[in-house]
Amino acid sequence: MWMNSIEPHTLQTIELAKTINSTLLYTADYMFNAIPKQDTIKYKKGIHQIISCHQSSLKYLNTNYLSVMCGQYAQYVQLNSSRNNNKHEYKQYKSCLCTLLQNIHHDAVSGWLMLASFFYRVKQYSNALQIIVYSISKCTPKKVCRNMDMSGSQYRFSDLQLSKKTSFVQLWKIMLVDVMKFTRNSLLIPNELQMEVENGVYFISSIVYAYFLMFLCHYHLNNFGQCLDCLHTLQLVIAEHYLIDKDSSFSLLYASYDILGIAFQLLRDSESARQAFMQSVLIFPDQRYNTSFKRLTLMNSL
Repeated sequence: MWMNSIEPHTLQTIELAKTINSTLLYTADYMFNAIPKQDTIKYKKGIHQIISCHQSSLKYLNTNYLSVMCGQYAQYVQLNSSRNNNKHEYKQYKSCLCTLLQNIHHDAVSGWLMLASFFYRVKQYSNALQIIVYSISKCTPKKVCRNMDMSGSQYRFSDLQLSKKTSFVQLWKIMLVDVMKFTRNSLLIPNELQMEVENGVYFISSIVYAYFLMFLCHYHLNNFGQCLDCLHTLQLVIAEHYLIDKDSSFSLLYASYDILGIAFQLLRDSESARQAFMQSVLIFPDQRYNTSFKRLTLMNSL
């Protein structure tokens, strides 16, 4: 497996990391994410404001935030209609797909994985798997996450052969592995994780989510051997904290063990599932937001 080849690697640029970790960027992200994306009018107005800006220095930054906005807005598109109208469902399908195709420009991986989630939700598991494999191929040690410790190393872009004219926002699309961000009551998150978005936004490490989603696809395709392979690699990723943000590892780790427990539950390994949920609870002992508490309670009631 690819995890076997992981070794200490010099990341490519300290300047890129500085922009990713900057307080100003986090402030901008927070204010942007505060916009209610389920509001169609505000969404369209936001799109208009972004694309109407012609200042060259803001071109790529606008594309970045348009990408993020599309990823959040797509999570409110109702794919299954209660009206039993195939034409309406197809229209919603095309609308969501087109929106998600605009969601792949803000980092190297998470936008593609949101697209894979879409295909998983509409039960196109083979399409989902192709995108997941492509996404995992981008999760190399040369990539960067937010808050990664870049001190004490040498950084350069020689491997990428990038010119000095390349903007940092363009580099984010190439180098950054951002987290998966599922909105409250997201319609794109797998059914197996619906409990996790009942109380608010849910963040997951992209590499952890990639292997979990791959596991789910093989599970529904009855590929038991591949399920076990995905589960084993998922355990390695979590144990090594591979491509998990340094300062966010607290929140991402508890969610990672929660996801690991769900995978074990699907394979009917109750004892391993219980241990994973307990580890999640140990990392983040908050019953309001950590659904591992609820999952443990449900297990104990059986």
